[in-house]
Amino acid sequence: FGSSLLKPFCTIHRRDFAALVDLLASALVMALRRSIVLALSATQAAADGAIETCPGAIDIAGYGNASIVAAEWNTPSVSAAPVHAWGGSVVPEMWGRAYLADDCTSGEFNHTEYLALPLLGRRLTYTTDLSQAGCGCNGALYLVSMQQNPKESGCFDYYCDANSV
Repeated sequence: FGSSLLKPFCTIHRRDFAALVDLLASALVMALRRSIVLALSATQAAADGAIETCPGAIDIAGYGNASIVAAEWNTPSVSAAPVHAWGGSVVPEMWGRAYLADDCTSGEFNHTEYLALPLLGRRLTYTTDLSQAGCGCNGALYLVSMQQNPKESGCFDYYCDANSV
């Protein structure tokens, strides 16, 4: 292809560039505002006591009933958002975190209650519905040994992993 064919696609006029910069700046400001509102609403929910430590339970095929333990904090300075148990599913709101346990004591985190699934020689499958996940949502499943960790974490819930996430 000759350079004359590419030139119309590569040329940006100053006013078009300025409009593009303004559009990107506006989008960035809106995204930051949304993040701040979500973080503030999560912090307010924790301050209001809206984080229910034991929102319910789910059935794990081949294992049985597992309690859901909702974290109160994402990091030591950032509150977590509520987590729900709806229709046999774990449904965290944006900034919500949850753990699975054999039992859940409301308002407390006890490392001996956390679930330690016997996975050796077995298979773990699960379904994740991302249809309601917004832009910037990070959904993850971590398999960590919380039951074996006797040290309370910075978030008071005994969470630990190799990356200190």
